[in-house]
This record gives sequence, structure tokens and C-alpha cells, in this order.
Amino acid sequence: MREAVHFSMEAEFLTLWLVCVSYLIPLNKRARPMGRAAAMLALAWLAGSALELFHPVPMWASMAAAFSYSVLFFLVCGELSLPGALYGAVWARISQQLAAESFLMIIWRFFPQAGWSQLVWWGLGALLFAGSCGVITLTVARWMPHKGTYSVGPRQLTLSLVSLAVFEVLCWRLYSDLDVNGAEALYPVSVWLAQWYCATMLYFQYTLFSKSAMKKELDTLNQLWHRQKEQYHLSRETIAIINRKCHDMKHQIAAIRAMSGTENQERYLREAENSVRIYDAIFQTGNEVLDTVLTEKSLYCGANGIRLGCVADGEQLDFMDPVDLYTVLGNALDNAIEEVQCLAEPEKRMIDVLICRERQFLVLQVINPMEGELSFRDGLPLTTKPGDGYHGFGLKSIRHTVGQYGGFTTVSAEHGYFTLKILIPLNR
Repeated sequence: MREAVHFSMEAEFLTLWLVCVSYLIPLNKRARPMGRAAAMLALAWLAGSALELFHPVPMWASMAAAFSYSVLFFLVCGELSLPGALYGAVWARISQQLAAESFLMIIWRFFPQAGWSQLVWWGLGALLFAGSCGVITLTVARWMPHKGTYSVGPRQLTLSLVSLAVFEVLCWRLYSDLDVNGAEALYPVSVWLAQWYCATMLYFQYTLFSKSAMKKELDTLNQLWHRQKEQYHLSRETIAIINRKCHDMKHQIAAIRAMSGTENQERYLREAENSVRIYDAIFQTGNEVLDTVLTEKSLYCGANGIRLGCVADGEQLDFMDPVDLYTVLGNALDNAIEEVQCLAEPEKRMIDVLICRERQFLVLQVINPMEGELSFRDGLPLTTKPGDGYHGFGLKSIRHTVGQYGGFTTVSAEHGYFTLKILIPLNR
């Protein structure tokens, strides 16, 4: 049976190209992807033809050549980093070999003595690989990428490469045993089961790392939420104290002014009155939480030459948890403040906040001027802050919190303005 079905090196690389295309379809692609894929198809044929000249090719050499070709394919055609390309190549190599052994299993089980020509075998192989690639495209190739790319850490990449090495060694040993012992009856089942085992372990590994990454991000968001909760209560108490003190001082100044006094007394009174004008920064929107966060941020903006404008119907926010509302608006304003503080022109240092009801949606919009260009990933701008820690989690925290209310978060950077827009359905 093995003699009847001869897989040349050209066929090896052409089927590998087809599997790589299946994994490429859901990924972000480079410019002119069709032309790049066609160039890689030509390279597959040339590589296979070159190796066929040295037939028989050592198995380790063909494995290394096939894996290297897969890595190059993903680097040339997909917008992937080197770790992402290596990870995609691991899956492509294992999938190709599994499809090939499945084909041999079908022949061994149903057509053990068929004396068909090579053309018929090639036709059957083409049908099987086309079906296999269709299944790959609709399943694992769609499940694994996140926003069109592979987010692979060092540990996950290392374990996947180890899995591929184990996979290749098992196949090599089974091939060697077949050549030495002639174990024709056990060969298809043994190789097929070994390859399925390796593919299954690789998928379980991917699932575990994906869940671990999600849990880590969720833990970070929860920590930020608790910090925002503590900050909200502290800000609320501080602003309440400021309100009482400023209110009392206004009455005291009015009483002192009613008394007769010297010119110096009047000057001191004016200075004291100016010092308590902080009370004018208190917002009254109809929502206590909104008043707290707007007042807190407006005090900072006033001290740093930033104009904070707000048009808000605070009563529309009563359905939100106080800490959730503080988290969303606090993070949004913190990001805007950090951006406008860097602007060289003072007149551009302004932030506009709009909160209103539009049909059956709550609309919350924060707009501020910006300079330069932003890079986006997963629909959010990449942080420009140095270091790591909690940097870049502000907008993630906003999106996570808004999502709990069935809402949507969009960001845009156009015409010199950064816009954060939140829509939350009110008829939930």
C-alpha cells in the first residue's frame, strides 16, 4: 500500500502551503496577500523539487525544511511577529502530517489492495486535503487568533515547539520501525494515534494558556476596580468637607464685610474670598457620583491650566453602580488630562464631556485635542507610557465595565481630536 501511494517532496510542500493558507485566512494579512501567497506557492514547488533531487532525503532534513518554510510563509503573508509565525508554523506542520496520515488510514482501511494509478491516488489525496483544510479554516484556525493575530508568550511558544519536536520524533521512530520490522499492519494506526495525541495536547495547551491570560487580565481589572472604589469614597469625603468649609467661609466673609474696617481689612477679605472661589468648581448635575468625579477632576484641571467643559444630564446615570460610574468617567478623564497636558499651545488644553440620552441609549462622550498618531490594537490605542504595571488598562477597564451593562465603547483619533464614545442601552 505504501508503495502504491508515493508522496513526493513537491506534494509535501504543496499540501503544506495549502494548510498554511487555511491558517492564514482568519489572520491579519500584509499588503497584496494574493500575490504573496502565489509567490510562496512557487517557492513551495521549487523547494520540493530541489529536495526531490536528493531523494531519498533524510527525514530530519525534510522536517526542518518544511518547518522553516511554514515560518517564512507566515512572516511573508501575515502580520505576525516571529513568535506568532513560529506558533502558526507548529500548527500548520502538525495539521499537514495529520491530514496525510488520515489519508493513508482511509486507504489502508478501505482500499488495501486497490491497484489504482498514481493519478487516482493524487485525486483522492486532493479531495481529502481540501476537506481537511476546510475543517481547519472553520474550526481551530478561527478559534486561536485574537483580533487577527497570535498572542503567544515565551512559555506557550516553548511548549508548542517541544510538542512539535515530540510529534516529529514519534513519527520518525514509527517510520524507522516500519522500515526495520515491516510492521505494515500496525503502522497506519500507530502513527495516526500518535499524531492525534500530539495535536490534542497542543490544543489543550492553547486552551489553558488562553484561560490563564484571561484570568490574569480580569484579576488586574478587579484590582483597579477596588482601587477606584477606595479613591471614590476618599474623593467624596474630601469634596464634602470642601463644600462645608467653603460655604461657612462665605458666610463669615459676608459678616466681616458688614462691619466697618480699614482698607487692609477689605484687601484681606478680597483675598480670602478669592481663595474660596474653589466652591464655584463644584458641579451639580443631578447625580452625586458624577458631581464628585467632575469636581475632583475640575480642581486638578483648574490648577494645571486645563479647561473642562461639561454638558450632562446626571439623572440618566442613576442605574449605574457608583463605583462603576466613577471608574468609567474617572479613567476617561485621566486619559484626556494626560493627553492635553502635553500640548504646547495652552489654548488647546481643553476637555469636553457630554452625557445625555439619545433615544433608548445613554451617550457618554469625552473629546480632547491631541498631537501625533496613535497605533491601535483590539480596537484600543496602545499605551505610550513607559514601563508596564497598570499602564494601558484604563480603556480596558472602561470597556470591561461598560460591557457589564450591555454597552459598547468606541475610540477614534481623527483630525487632531481623540474621542471616546460610550453607548449603553437604557431599556435593558
